[in-house]
Amino acid sequence: LPLGISFYTFQSLSYLFDVYKGMRAETSFGIFATYLAMFPQLISGPLVRYRDLQGTLRSREFRGRGLQEGLKVFTMGLAFKVLLADRIGLLWQEVQVTGFESISTPLAWLGAAAFSLKIYFDFYGYSLMAMGVGRMLGFKLPENFRSPYMACTVREFYQRWHMTLGGWFREYVYIPLGGNRRGEFRTVCNLLAVWLLTGIWHGASWNFVVWGIANWIILMVSEELEPLYERFHVRYPMFRRFKAYQLFEMGRTFMLVCCLNLFDCYENVLDTFRAFGSILTVHNWNILLDGSLAELGLSLYDYLILSVGILIMVMVSLLQRGGSVRTQIARLPYPIRFVLWYSLFLIVLLMGAYGIGYDANQFIYNQF
Repeated sequence: LPLGISFYTFQSLSYLFDVYKGMRAETSFGIFATYLAMFPQLISGPLVRYRDLQGTLRSREFRGRGLQEGLKVFTMGLAFKVLLADRIGLLWQEVQVTGFESISTPLAWLGAAAFSLKIYFDFYGYSLMAMGVGRMLGFKLPENFRSPYMACTVREFYQRWHMTLGGWFREYVYIPLGGNRRGEFRTVCNLLAVWLLTGIWHGASWNFVVWGIANWIILMVSEELEPLYERFHVRYPMFRRFKAYQLFEMGRTFMLVCCLNLFDCYENVLDTFRAFGSILTVHNWNILLDGSLAELGLSLYDYLILSVGILIMVMVSLLQRGGSVRTQIARLPYPIRFVLWYSLFLIVLLMGAYGIGYDANQFIYNQF
């Protein structure tokens, strides 16, 4: 398939739909081609609607401040890619090579968690780099992630994950089908259509169709259980105040997402369900203590970088509750800002996973 076909196809469709709904069509082929073939976000997003870039495409400013801000965002994205995504990807590859027939419950969970984190670090890193390059060129591309693994429910997770794709399906599929305005049964059917199309968008295989249906089932079950949750919290309001309970909700959501992501890992549905069997039935907890983790392709140095990186990511996610971290950093005195950004650049340069003998990994969303 052509590189980035799913992304520029959706952008072309959004343009056609908006023109059909009354937006003025672009008369300049050059401007339209620039929008459609904008290289920073062409192969992995974020998805951008023409109306959001229309003014910038015709008149934009190229300033040193934009170049500076773009370089900062690009460096953050590069850090996610070469410090975290490619390292934890080695861990997943070792688990995958071992095979689902041979792995135990702890190793299966470790592999599922490693793959889920790799997707996030890789895709979020690309989105940040796309935003950074766009900013250098005078374009302001939309945010695509908002700390999704800090979500307490699967619904909240997808409100924070790949937000431009979710917005596209909401505006051009869910709402035109009637949204939630035509009764409960129609709403359920509309959501099923959205999730089936989302699965097919990710790949033309049964794995992704089942992935879409599984997401739909989880969301529908959560919707039906919502009144029960509300009665529980009304009766026991102290739970919502406990940080430990919030961590439990985040952990539960992360485990559900890890299970759903297994459909991305294997080539067919049968292999995926065999992997589920390893997660749930093959217990061998000694692997956590017998040194086997040191044989999974990562050194102690790699584990240290991953641990520190994930810890920093969690801290940044907590800080984002008070607004954009980049905005908060911009308010700091210049010497502190200089040290922070220069240190990040040096860390990427000195500790990034590249160099002689390194097999560079493509961005994972290139395949979707």
